[in-house]
Amino acid sequence: MAPAARSPELLERVIEGFFPRHEPRPWPQTAESSHERRSSISDYSVRWSDSLPNIQRGIELDRVRGGNSVIVDEDEFEVVDNYLGSLMTSDNNSSRGIRSRILSWNLLKTGKLAGIMVTIGSASAGLCRLALVLTCLAAVVELDGHRNSSAPFLMDEEDALLTVPQLIRKYGYLAEEHQVRTEDGYLLMMYRIPARKGSHKRPVFMWHSLFSSCSDWILIGRKHGLGYLLANRNYDVWMGNARGNRYSKNHERFSVKSAKFWDFSFHEIGYYDIPALVDYILEQTKAKKVHFVGFSQGAVTSFIAMSERPGFTEKVIEFQLLSPAVYLYRSPSILIKISSGVADQIGYALVAAQQNGFIPHFENQYFFFRRLCPTPEQTICRAVVGDVAGSNPSQLDKKALRIFLGHFPAGSSVKQAQHYAQIYRNGIFRQYDYGDPEENFRHYGSHSVPRYNLSRAIAQIRTYYSYNDNVLNYLNYLQLEQEIPHLVSSYPVPDKQFGHIDFILANNVKELLYDEVVRNIEKAERSTV
Repeated sequence: MAPAARSPELLERVIEGFFPRHEPRPWPQTAESSHERRSSISDYSVRWSDSLPNIQRGIELDRVRGGNSVIVDEDEFEVVDNYLGSLMTSDNNSSRGIRSRILSWNLLKTGKLAGIMVTIGSASAGLCRLALVLTCLAAVVELDGHRNSSAPFLMDEEDALLTVPQLIRKYGYLAEEHQVRTEDGYLLMMYRIPARKGSHKRPVFMWHSLFSSCSDWILIGRKHGLGYLLANRNYDVWMGNARGNRYSKNHERFSVKSAKFWDFSFHEIGYYDIPALVDYILEQTKAKKVHFVGFSQGAVTSFIAMSERPGFTEKVIEFQLLSPAVYLYRSPSILIKISSGVADQIGYALVAAQQNGFIPHFENQYFFFRRLCPTPEQTICRAVVGDVAGSNPSQLDKKALRIFLGHFPAGSSVKQAQHYAQIYRNGIFRQYDYGDPEENFRHYGSHSVPRYNLSRAIAQIRTYYSYNDNVLNYLNYLQLEQEIPHLVSSYPVPDKQFGHIDFILANNVKELLYDEVVRNIEKAERSTV
């Protein structure tokens, strides 16, 4: 049999010996949503960070406990080695899919390295044995980024005190400031990192998370922030800010101190803000479509725009949706559960006190949180982040957290927070419930609250989720996945500890997630030109 023809079968046999099945800890089985997630090798698991101690001890590979034995002759060793090498260097799309699935997710689901022992029938058994093991492990590490393969975040402490345009300019990029009017009179601020002259790539619109701002996309610096990574590839990057956050607190008629200014939930953000910002980008650039990147609330509100605004999907090439937290009711977070239960009472009290804004950004915010959560432990802040977002302490850099808290929270409305609490309590993705049938009838023409019809979200959508996200529990994600009509692909982040905040702050977010997002945007750009 020709070496190339037998490589996949041989590789599967070798991988099975290296990374045996782990029966005691079943992993949630998900419906295959894309051909990109299918692989001939399944259910084998290894995690680089867990296997590293074994490798450090494992120069004497035969002594690793629990090891299986794989018989590999010299010819087969060469076949496997060459095959892995071809996968690592191939530019072919199908090979890239094999790399990212066979040697990535399916080997990184969970568990420790149960054992490694390879017997090679030659005098050079020890050298070949070590080379084969390290070749496979190097492939896994290179593909999945479970090591710090890029430099530490390029950020300074003062970054916590700078605005988004100041940050962009500080790190050597052009920054444009655009104020965009919505149909209902809100004046939203959008920041642009323009592409270099001669670029023919379509613009990218980036949409931030709940209580946050477009700083989500740049805080971790020019070598890691997704906004910068796209700008570095000569995309025209536009980063929007939703109504009510620190950058979008203006209205044509209402003062920010007026209750009418704050009379919005995330429904209005999806219904008014997104279409206005996308239309503005198209008008300014003369492009016909944009790429859309949304995180958390940015992903949730995109579904509102898709389902409630006929024709909106025709303006987007492809949606890249990170942690699309449409359903919240299975969240294991204690703080989310408690706050959702008392959200109405807190909201009524705040409104009675004429405080219609919710957790706004404030002066000296950075110094407040630095005093509340002193380094190195940062106990309170890390406890809150761990409960709400999912604990992953090794991925949350102390300095990055301090700088993040200089920008987050950035503000929202009381009604917005109450709407999320309703979604958590009733488990239904629907519009705001006014709590009174007659009041609902006045707003909706019905005593019942209208649901968002996800079957209308007919755009090309790629989703990205994780297994330790306390905001978007993976079972809630799977429920959403079944309701998306045209899901191009679904990418589980290959780190079982990856949580919600890690989508923007994890040490290895570039290797684990952003490189995949950029690849998919590049693919969409090429396929639709």
